[in-house]
Amino acid sequence: MIEITNLTKKFRNKKGEVVANENISLSIPKGKVYGILGQNGSGKTTLINQIIGLYKIEDGEIFISGNSVKEDPKAARTLCSVQTQGQLAFGELTPKKAVRLMGELRGGKPEEIDEQIDYLFSALDILEWANTPGNLLSGGIKRLTAFCMAVICAKDFIILDEPTNDVDPVRRKRLWQEIKRMTAKGCGVIVVTHNILELESVADIVTIIDDGKLISTGTITDIKSRLSNHLKLNLHYDDEGTAEKLRIPEWGISSSHGDGMMIITLAPEKIDSALEWGRTLVTEKSIVSYSISDTTLEDVYIDLIKKGA
Repeated sequence: MIEITNLTKKFRNKKGEVVANENISLSIPKGKVYGILGQNGSGKTTLINQIIGLYKIEDGEIFISGNSVKEDPKAARTLCSVQTQGQLAFGELTPKKAVRLMGELRGGKPEEIDEQIDYLFSALDILEWANTPGNLLSGGIKRLTAFCMAVICAKDFIILDEPTNDVDPVRRKRLWQEIKRMTAKGCGVIVVTHNILELESVADIVTIIDDGKLISTGTITDIKSRLSNHLKLNLHYDDEGTAEKLRIPEWGISSSHGDGMMIITLAPEKIDSALEWGRTLVTEKSIVSYSISDTTLEDVYIDLIKKGA
């Protein structure tokens, strides 16, 4: 378990004091996928750097598996392995050598390391690049190699910052499967990402951070329920002027539009009215098509960020 209590981080610049994180308290369990969402500059990276002891903890506490990060920051980097957002510079180091080196640094036995490398490279379908110099690898293969470096002989927690960047859709799916496999083995996986749709399908718990403050935390179901059980009517059109011409019916709770689509939220009991209106608009050729969909984590995220602004 990672226990974070009343964590605050402040920096000083030429304009004065900047609060990067303010009074954050979280409990991050092992054996779960824990997602952290937030806009650029919201404080996510600062929080991760505090967890692994790269930033000095001045206000608040962090304990990882009972170990105080404030008192022993090196223990945090032993208990947590990290895949950073930036692309690693491998030079001529091959994926196999890079991953083996990380396994050795974490104290893995040679046979254990070789077994894990063979499994991971096969599971992620990157075996054919195992012995290719790093400077000849594509961005996606480098990213997958960095993932393997983070999970090889991992201890209690794995922290992944935008792990699917540059990764093709097929291998991206394989990567998420490996993340779930790691949690099934009892390891806690923290995922920092902007890819809300992917995270929604795999995360057990999600925390939303904005402007250094904790906005919401809970299971996907819990967080989505905070926007009630609203549905969405999606109207698709070719003429961007359509949005200004449409009169939203009284059952429409809220609406937004852009990129050839208008989205109207509605209560479930108004679905028949919404479908009838959609059919009418298509018949009148006011719109091209329409559809009904559930509220997504992305909808809730945007709503919570707007309210926190």
